[in-house]
Amino acid sequence: MGNSGGAATNSGIDFQQRIAAYIMTCHLCSIGVISGIDSIDASKLKELRFETNDEIDDLVALGNDFRVLIQAKRSLSISDAVDSEFSSVIAQFVRQYLSDNRQHDAYVLAVSPKASSRVRRELRKLTESVRLNEIGASGNPHTEAESEVLEKTQGLIREHFEKQSRRAIRPYEVTSILSRIHVAVLDIETGGALESAAMMLLNVKTQLDPKTLWGALISLALSLAKDRLSISDESLRERMGKFITESSQDTRDFLTIGGGRFASGREVIIADYPEENNKIIVAELIRFDPDGKKRLKFSDGKLYFSDDYQWNVLRRFSTTTGAQNYLINEMKDLRDTEIILAPINSDEDYDELPYAQAHSEYCEAQLRSLGSSMYCLHCSEAVSEDLAPVIEIDEVGETARVGVVHRDCVRPLDRTMGHIQSTFFRKYQRLKTFDYATWLRTVQRGQGAFARPINKIGFLGWKSEYDDFSKGTWCIRVTLEDGSAQYITERARVLRVSKSEAERLSADFNNAIEKAKEDTNPLCYSDSGDMYGAYSTILEEGGNPVQCVYSTAVKFTQSIDAAYSLCDSFYAPLAYLSDSDTGKPVTLNGEVVPLLTNPLLVEEYVTNWQKAGGMELPDYAVSIIETDDRFDRFVRLFMGRGIAVAVDPKWTLRRDLASGFVVQHFESFVGGSDA
Repeated sequence: MGNSGGAATNSGIDFQQRIAAYIMTCHLCSIGVISGIDSIDASKLKELRFETNDEIDDLVALGNDFRVLIQAKRSLSISDAVDSEFSSVIAQFVRQYLSDNRQHDAYVLAVSPKASSRVRRELRKLTESVRLNEIGASGNPHTEAESEVLEKTQGLIREHFEKQSRRAIRPYEVTSILSRIHVAVLDIETGGALESAAMMLLNVKTQLDPKTLWGALISLALSLAKDRLSISDESLRERMGKFITESSQDTRDFLTIGGGRFASGREVIIADYPEENNKIIVAELIRFDPDGKKRLKFSDGKLYFSDDYQWNVLRRFSTTTGAQNYLINEMKDLRDTEIILAPINSDEDYDELPYAQAHSEYCEAQLRSLGSSMYCLHCSEAVSEDLAPVIEIDEVGETARVGVVHRDCVRPLDRTMGHIQSTFFRKYQRLKTFDYATWLRTVQRGQGAFARPINKIGFLGWKSEYDDFSKGTWCIRVTLEDGSAQYITERARVLRVSKSEAERLSADFNNAIEKAKEDTNPLCYSDSGDMYGAYSTILEEGGNPVQCVYSTAVKFTQSIDAAYSLCDSFYAPLAYLSDSDTGKPVTLNGEVVPLLTNPLLVEEYVTNWQKAGGMELPDYAVSIIETDDRFDRFVRLFMGRGIAVAVDPKWTLRRDLASGFVVQHFESFVGGSDA
């Protein structure tokens, strides 16, 4: 018994510290609203307090415009017993309300998917309803389970309030306390969706093994909790920022420049020597007159001294060091080429002249304004490439700009001023045009279809006629044998239809329920709520079936959406390979087009495809399908051509599919899962 209790306590402590580590990860990586705890804007976090003197004492997250008090309970059930764990949670919420009543505080009850469905679903929906003023106003009667949860929760609020304040609670105070309770379901344990998201964030932002850094953040949280300490933004960055080499959103932080600053006072030109073959001139030229007027004219790949005399420019730099490095590292075959050096015949430092310094400050301001939006000035694709040049476009007929370009996109007249340097980009060289910013923004609330692996080999249902334009005000509630409810969803979002359509679909569903009962294989949801299908199917998938009793049409509400819609995107984001020459998606032997849920594993998958029957690939880039709408068009295009679509596929040497998801029309399924 003692060992069992200790294990439960330790798992609870680990859960609490993982939540803290996830908040710190999002803060260090400049993520905004945290997935699952949307009352925290991690980018604005000022302080994180552990085991505090507040009544809700596990964690307190502070920002300039928010205070979020978190009570972490890995596993929790609804109970009205005064000595129950749920009662102790409500007691803390009441004490917080009585001792430090701040109107905009959020009392977060953070639970894992192992908590009971009464907490994860009913309590979450009810607290959302109170915040949205939907209780009693939606026209939807509570389910048996909702009524039970509401009665027990309100009863405990009244009991603890009266015990602590020695007076009867007023009705508005019950509502006020309920409205501050936020139920956050966080899949943050080993292998969970949020841990995977944290690993992806850290993988992009650190030179270390992300598992090592993730473990260090959990250890830091444990140490702080043990001593009941707090950590400020400054202190967190002081301790961990050295490992997060690219934590700032300022592109300037990636930059490596000779001498540590921009140089604007001279032009360093590598050009063909006029009218003589096998000769290159490296010339240093003064850029500005004393009054700030440009002395030189660049156009059409040439430096114009006059209408009758021009140089054919090979490359253009802001410093001699940049030009020398280019000659040494890029122009390797110079054995038969004579290099003529033509430095400025003066000891004056033209980069220090007032107008040159002003122009350098202008260029730095232009670069800072890019923030984290590193897109190539020429091809417009994301720049995720180590040693990608930072350039200034300054030539006749072109808009003056400062930014980054891919090394392959550099043009002769681009004035190279430095380069970005990233160990992560160096590690994942195949992803040099990959848009990490878009991926990280979308993956936290996406990929709902892949949250739970179906089998070693799965079939992914896809509806070609999926309608996401409907904003009907009705939905279909399914009452289960345990008194709880589920809602009919499509692509993990509550289905919204008209009243007549909801009534028709509900009647059809009730007929299906009765038929399945007659076949002694009733329709069910798993008790976790993440599976729907026949009783036998859910058992085979390792779930605990809860039988569907009947369905009914009900008014759609925001609280229903918040509690029962599981993600923003069901399929997206996904990565695909695009031919570097044609730009078209890569297919394997013209038979299948592969998609990936984790672009960082592209080399692992490509190695498998090449070994499995010699599937040769062209030179490729990795691109993103960022929305479900684009996924629909992608699948429709290739399946219409007779080409299969597979997600995370791996093949045996006999060309049999070993793992992955094969996309199939949903209509071809019997039973099956949400699509």
